[in-house]
Amino acid sequence: MSDSLHTLLIRHLQQSDLAANKMPTDPEQWKLFLDKINRNYFETVHDHHLPQCFIDISSLTLSALNEKLQNPEHLARIGHWQRNFQTGHGIWSKEMYAVIGYNPEQTAPTYEDYLNAICEEDRERYDALVKRALTEGKNYDIEVKIFHRMKSEYRWIFAAGFPEKNSDTIISISGIVMDITQRKEVETQIAELNRQLLIAARRAGREEVATSVLHNVGNVLNSVNVSAELVLEKLQRTRIKKLDVAMNMLLDHLPNLKDYLANDEKGKLLPGYLKKTIQTLKNDNEEMNQEVRTFHKHLTHIKQIVEMQQSLSGISGLAEKFSLRELMDSSLQMSGLLLNKSNITITTEYDDTPPLFTDKSKLLQILINLLQNARDAVTETSQPDKKIQLLVKKFDDDAVDILVSDNGIGIQPENLNRIFSFGFTTKTQGHGFGLHSSAIAANEIGATLQVRSEGIGQGAIFKITLPIAESR
Repeated sequence: MSDSLHTLLIRHLQQSDLAANKMPTDPEQWKLFLDKINRNYFETVHDHHLPQCFIDISSLTLSALNEKLQNPEHLARIGHWQRNFQTGHGIWSKEMYAVIGYNPEQTAPTYEDYLNAICEEDRERYDALVKRALTEGKNYDIEVKIFHRMKSEYRWIFAAGFPEKNSDTIISISGIVMDITQRKEVETQIAELNRQLLIAARRAGREEVATSVLHNVGNVLNSVNVSAELVLEKLQRTRIKKLDVAMNMLLDHLPNLKDYLANDEKGKLLPGYLKKTIQTLKNDNEEMNQEVRTFHKHLTHIKQIVEMQQSLSGISGLAEKFSLRELMDSSLQMSGLLLNKSNITITTEYDDTPPLFTDKSKLLQILINLLQNARDAVTETSQPDKKIQLLVKKFDDDAVDILVSDNGIGIQPENLNRIFSFGFTTKTQGHGFGLHSSAIAANEIGATLQVRSEGIGQGAIFKITLPIAESR
C-alpha cells in the first residue's frame, strides 16, 4: 500500500511518527492529522500553482505587448526583421510583410527575392552595404525604391541594418524598413516648388534688366520727342513766307528798283527787313541743326542700348571671356545713371584685371540691379550731395572684388541678414525679387554677394567677390 501512497503523504506520515499500518485510532488525532495534511497540501500546491500562473500571465502579457507593438509599427509603417546565422532562424514582423508587399501567410522571401524587388539603380548600392555589414560588422542605412507586389507599384523605403558580433564573427543581423513614400512625395513637391521659385526669381532678374532697358529707351525717346517737337515748332514759325513776300515786292519794282529802295517808304524798309529775316533764318537753321544732331544722337543711343542688351544679355548659362572694365561701363549705361543722373555724383575706379571667363549675362544682371538699388537709395535721401561709387579691386591672383557703394538711406541692422531673402523688400513698390535673384545668379557663377551698412542714413556697400578663372 505504501507504494501507492502519494510521496507527500508518506513524508507527512513519517513526520507524524506514523506508518501506513500504524494510523491514528483517536478521532481527535485524525482531525489534527488531516488538518496538517490539508494545510501542507494547500501550501505546496500554491507554491507550484503560482509559477504556472506567472507563466500564463507572462504569455498573455507578451501576446498583448506583441499586438500593441504591431499597432504602432502599422501606424508608423515600420517593419522589423532579424536573421541569426548560428541557428539559421529568421523572423519578419507582420508590418515587414506589409511594407515590402508580401503575404504574411506565405513563406518569407529570400534575400535574392528582396534584392531583385529593389529598383535597378539602387540595387547594387544596397547590396554593397549589406555585404559590408556582413563582413565588417558596420551598420547601414539607405533610401531605395522597391517594387510592392501587392500594390504593383514602386514605393520608397528607408532600410537600416544592425549586425551583432561575437568576437570577430557576425552572429546575427537585425534591421528595420520604413515606408517613406509619402515623405518622398512631399519632398518632390517641395523640390518642384523650389524649382518654380528659382525660375520666378531668375525671370524676375531678367525682367529687371529688360525693365531697365525699356526705361532707358523710354527716357531717350522722351528726349527724341522733345527734339522733334522743337524742330516742328521752328518749321511752323519759319519766316520763309515773309521772305517770299519781300522777294515779290522787289520783283514788282524791278524796273525802278533803285528809286523804290531810295524814295518809297516801304522800299526804304525792305533792305533792313531782309537782313533781319536772313539772320533769323540762320538762327532757326542752326537751332534746327542742333536739334537734328541731338535727335540723331538719341537714336544712336537707343541703338546702342538695344545692341548692348543683345550682346550682353544673350543666352544665360554660357561662359565666355570678356573685359570686366567694358562690362562695368555697360552696366552704368544700361542702368540709366549716365543718362539721367539727377544731381548724383558717379565715380568709378577700376584696377586692371585679366579677361574674365564666366556668364557675363548673369554678372550684368547683378550689376544693373545693384546700381538701380543704389540710385533709389540716394534718391530717397534728403542730403544734397548724392554719391554712387563703382569700384573694381583685384586683391589677389584668384579673385576680384566689385563694389557698388552709395551714401543713401542705408539698411537697418536687423534687415542685413534678410536682405537677400526671397520676397523681402523695404520699398513700397518693391517685390523682393531683385536682390534674391542677384544672390542666386552670383552663386551660379561661383561668386559671393555681400552687403554692409552702418545703419539708417549711413549708405550701403554691396560687394561681389568673383573668382578669376583661367583663360579659355
